[in-house]
Amino acid sequence: MKIRYSEYLTIPPSSFALILSLLVVLQTCFAGLCDLQLTAQPISQIGDGDDSEDRPFGKGFEIIQIPFYIAEFQGRPIYHEITSSLIDLPDGKENCNILIRYKLLIEDSSEDNVVTLRLDSANIPANCGYDMEELTFAALECIRTVAVLYHHSPKVKIIPPKGEEQKWIKIENQFKTHDLKKPFIRDPESK
Repeated sequence: MKIRYSEYLTIPPSSFALILSLLVVLQTCFAGLCDLQLTAQPISQIGDGDDSEDRPFGKGFEIIQIPFYIAEFQGRPIYHEITSSLIDLPDGKENCNILIRYKLLIEDSSEDNVVTLRLDSANIPANCGYDMEELTFAALECIRTVAVLYHHSPKVKIIPPKGEEQKWIKIENQFKTHDLKKPFIRDPESK
């Protein structure tokens, strides 16, 4: 007696292969092996011919959501990707993420839900067109954007440059009490 494969399989073989492939992809993503995520980065727009002052976050940059793949996703936002180089640039070009360019760092910890913005490592030349406060607000807006995307409420800690602790404690406290559903922008009066 000869048994034919098609008598016991009600799904056509081509559809079965497609379904099996889909199940493998879903299993891989849900098992934490890979996932497409979003982050936010302040991307430089200098050189685009528009240096208008009416941009909400500052002159010369925009906060942009950037997709990226991550291996072993753990189910919580990855804030340090805000200061990662996720956009490929031609050789010799400056990084378009202004936080990377001026060496501001964002660190996160899965254990205590704290996101740390390190200003003590910053190197901002006087003639770059940005000041430390403007870059800090850009970084905090990126943290806020990622928190809203993932329905997350991180505790933010700012590590200021030496000797400037009081100014940054005030901004840190302002962020802590801020409604995350609204953009976190610098008061125009403080410029």
